Amino acid sequence: MSQPHGDPALPEVAFPPGTPLARPSPLARFMRANEASVTLATIGLVLFIGVLHPSFLQAGQLINIVQQAVFVAILAAGLAFLMSMREIDLSVESTFALTLVSAALLMKAGLNPWLAAIAALLLGMLLGWLNAVVVQYFKIPSLIATLAT
Repeated sequence: MSQPHGDPALPEVAFPPGTPLARPSPLARFMRANEASVTLATIGLVLFIGVLHPSFLQAGQLINIVQQAVFVAILAAGLAFLMSMREIDLSVESTFALTLVSAALLMKAGLNPWLAAIAALLLGMLLGWLNAVVVQYFKIPSLIATLAT
């Protein structure tokens, strides 16, 4: 019999249709997924930190954590597309930091925040375009090309 996940440790058992055991429960399907261990480890880590520092689990603290993690999640989403194409871009974080600092410096110098944000976005697009030119036209692997930027 073929295995749905290719896991030889989980034998496939055939139940007659209509029996309660014919379909595994959502929990059983989740526990078979590759992501189950990461999810359970994350939940365990949050609970462990919550026991050590009870203020960690307060609503305001959790909101602050989620708000700060949004930027990393956006970067990770973009990197996920690159990794699905078997490419690695090491310059994403440094480009993000450079554009963030440049926008802050422009605002500190008195430039309108909206114009500073647009200038930072243009800088980020220029740096990304330069990386793309190096990778596409000079045929340098993206890992090496973005290591230098």
